[in-house]
Amino acid sequence: MKRFISCALALCLIVVGFLFAGCGSREIVLNGGPAYTDKIYGNGGFIVTKGDYVYFTDSYIKSSSLGSSITNELGTVIETGLYRAKMTTEIISDVETPVLTEVKLMVSKTVGFENSGLYIFKDKIYFASPTTDKDSSGVRYDLITFYSCNLDGSNLQKFYQTEEFSGGKFSMTMINEKVYLLIYTGSDIIKVDENGNSTTMASDVTGAILPQRTTVFESSENPSAIECFVYYTVDKESQGSIKMGNILYKAEIETGKVTELLNEERISVTLNSLVSGRIFYTRNNLFAEGSISDFNIYSNTLDGKTFYASEVKHFDEDAINYIALGEFEGNNLGFAYLSADEKIIIKN
Repeated sequence: MKRFISCALALCLIVVGFLFAGCGSREIVLNGGPAYTDKIYGNGGFIVTKGDYVYFTDSYIKSSSLGSSITNELGTVIETGLYRAKMTTEIISDVETPVLTEVKLMVSKTVGFENSGLYIFKDKIYFASPTTDKDSSGVRYDLITFYSCNLDGSNLQKFYQTEEFSGGKFSMTMINEKVYLLIYTGSDIIKVDENGNSTTMASDVTGAILPQRTTVFESSENPSAIECFVYYTVDKESQGSIKMGNILYKAEIETGKVTELLNEERISVTLNSLVSGRIFYTRNNLFAEGSISDFNIYSNTLDGKTFYASEVKHFDEDAINYIALGEFEGNNLGFAYLSADEKIIIKN
């Protein structure tokens, strides 16, 4: 399925270059669309599919490039807008090949930028776009506005706008058929429901993992238990020049209930990712005399009686830029990482 979607995205980039119609109207409503029960693949990226339909952005622009000559006003955007196409296959040279038809601009707003993220839940698509509101400093393209619309482009609605987004990130998930937008602003974690109601889940946050629903087979299904929480760290107050580490927490997305996971003197955790039911992070150890050891990379299912009971050490920190490859057909694919001597290594 991933190979098929990659081919579809390549076709999107080729086909849309020839499309310039329909960008003058402020709302575009297309005919047809996926069924409510169709499966969803690819949430969180530049392309997402539901059933036989592909939703994508054709081009990318830095939000800092927006200004007097390039705007993000509804109805003026072409290449970086939100497109929809029908996905079929044809036999070409005896090979089943993905083919896109009915490729059309659906929302004339910029969705292809450094903070892109397309999500489909139930019968709506959700996306981020650079903010066009002004303050005393001018148009705030550095902030993000979140929108939703029906899968034919109708009923375009703004449902949340950030007030801060310095080094931030966001994701979306669905629990008990309720859709949540999760935002780490760089200091706070904010939860926004599908009606635009926001709640601050944590403040003074120094790092966060925000789970997301990449695939949705049925609206009634829920993510695994570990994916029903956000994970974050808060620094402890230093004692003079001595850093006292940080505290690792989890907060339940639905209820907001906060649980402390790890709080030890001079121990620091740097959060990386949540993959295949495990959180991945880097943390240090202390030698017996109290000096700090090298940092090591761990993962944890958090299903042990204590934090350390379910912790697994993978490798030391001279492995950088690592990514957990997840699972395929029940098999753990291990890791791909760049070692200190600049070799790409696959390790199970």
